[in-house]
Order: sequence, then C-alpha cells, then structure tokens
Amino acid sequence: MQTGWVERDGSRYYFLKSGDMATGVQSIDGEEYYFLPDGTMGTNIWHDMKFYGEDGTYIPDYVNENWEKDKNGWKMKGEDGNYLIDQWYLLEGKWYLFSKQGYRLTGWQKVGASWYHLNEIGQMDVGWSKVDGNWYYFNDIGQMQTGWREIDGTWYYLNATGQRVIGWQLIDGSYYFFNAEGKMITGWFYQGGYWYYTDPDGKMAAGWRFINNSWYFLNSSGHMETGWLQLGMFRYYLNASGAMATGWQTIGNKFYYFNANGAMQTGWNDIDGKRYYLAPDDGHLWFGWLTLSDGSRYYCSADGSLTYGWLGPYYLAPGDGHMVTGDYVIDGITYRFDANGVLIGTV
Repeated sequence: MQTGWVERDGSRYYFLKSGDMATGVQSIDGEEYYFLPDGTMGTNIWHDMKFYGEDGTYIPDYVNENWEKDKNGWKMKGEDGNYLIDQWYLLEGKWYLFSKQGYRLTGWQKVGASWYHLNEIGQMDVGWSKVDGNWYYFNDIGQMQTGWREIDGTWYYLNATGQRVIGWQLIDGSYYFFNAEGKMITGWFYQGGYWYYTDPDGKMAAGWRFINNSWYFLNSSGHMETGWLQLGMFRYYLNASGAMATGWQTIGNKFYYFNANGAMQTGWNDIDGKRYYLAPDDGHLWFGWLTLSDGSRYYCSADGSLTYGWLGPYYLAPGDGHMVTGDYVIDGITYRFDANGVLIGTV
C-alpha cells in the first residue's frame, strides 16, 4: 500500500496512512496544503480565501503586488494607482478597511453606528468568529450583531457587547438556557443535578406543565419536582420521572388514591363502585376496623373496600356500612347487639 508523497507527470500527490489519496485541505508535517478533487497538490492557488504558494504550502500573510509595507503597516494602491484612504475595499472576495492615513486596519473598528472585526491580515469577519476567546456573529456586510438571532434554524443570544452567551441567562425578565455552543435549549434537559424544562419559546418553565400526556411540576428555580408535593390545601405525588400520579398508587408499602387532577384523596371515597376510607392525616388506604371521632365503627376488607352485612358476630349496615348496636331488624327479624357490636341474639 502506497503512502506519503508521490510525483506523477510533474504533479504531486499525497497518500494518507489509510492508503487513500488526499483531497481538500490537509495538514502534513506541520504545513497546510490544498489538494484538488483529483488529488493534485494545488500551487499558486486560492482556496477558501487562502493562498497556497509555489511549494503548495499555505501563506498566511500573502498579499498581492499592490500591497506595500512600511514601518507603520500595510498600504495598498487601488485600480487608479492611488493609495486607498479612509474606505472599504473588496479584494479577492474579502473586504478590507483603510484608515485616514491609508493603512490597513485590523481588530475591532467602529464605522458609523456599527462594529466590525478585521482579522490579523485585515479581512472583515462575516458569520461566526472567535475573538479573544469569545464568539461573535457578523452579518453578511460584517456588522456585529447583538440580541436574539436565529441562525441556521437555531436561536442564539448575543449580549450588548456582541458576545455569544452560554448557560443560564436572565433576558427581559425570563430565564433561558444556552448550551456550550450557545444554542438556546428547548424541552427537557439535565443540568447541575436537576431536570429542567424550557417552553418552545425557550423560557424556563415554572409551575405545572402538561408534556407528552403527563403533568409535571417545576418549582420557582425551574427544578422538576419528584415525590410528595404540597400546594396549598392539596397534596400530590410525582413519580421518579416527575410525572404526576393519578388513580391508585403504592408508595412506601401503603396505598393512596389520587383523583384525575392529581390531588391525594382523604376520608370516604367512592371509587369504581366501591367505598374506601383514606386516612385524613396522610391519605393512606385503611384496612380492618375503623372508629371515627363520633364513635361509629366500620370494617374495611382486605382490598380496603367497605364491608356490608354479617361479619362474624357483627353486622354492618347495608346503607353506610356502620357497625350496628342495640336492636336492629335484619330480613324482618330483630336482633340485639351489645355496645361493642357483638350479637347477643334475637328479640
């Protein structure tokens, strides 16, 4: 397998370690080269606004014959032979700016009400450009942008000095989150040990949100809540995924019931044709004997539902299920029960 440099018919080629012929821009032994689509090494050629010299290497400071350099910097003569002074000039697809003294400018420049940035060889930046460790965006005519910008279908925010922001940002009274590339995030994301949700417009969600057929609650800091949640008079349970629980739920070896709005129920509840008692203090489903504050007694069966009729020596009234005492008529027969509800006999 052939690798490295190869000369054929007066042209140079380079074969990668994989054996593939190099095309496009390649870094070889610390130098940058450009290879044509057929693999020929480019010489004395411009590509992507870069110039590759006689030996094929990229020349960063290449300028054409109209450039002149003195102790103060670079000057250039225009098509009329005069030096370019206090003006923009388009050369080989790139814009340059010249000072009132006729020198090529670099770095940040304010022209009118707009800021521009010219790279180290004076070329005006357009699109994204990283300057002194910060990212900026320049429109098609080189003007530095600020505020909200939708670029290639993604929203970014550029602060008052044009820097692309990342992380949490408070903008016009709302919080937004931007990833490491500055892209505004929408939907669910995990950050700093918490799940957050940002609405389709990017604003951090707080309070209840209905997402993919489930309700979620995000607190004032945007954190998705899980577990028990007390809001005013109502108590809710949010499972491990944050989704609000409804219906019967087993939590910590106890049974609870949450209505369609997610509120935990307490006291007597009629559910699917059966009656249940849910403890008033914490809402857990009651089993066995139940004595209420008025002294009335009831019995909740193994599935928690209220029992009616005979239960051993006890009788539970068919209307509301209370345990009867004293004389009570059942199927036309009067029975007598003691104060504890135990059957004594017929009368």
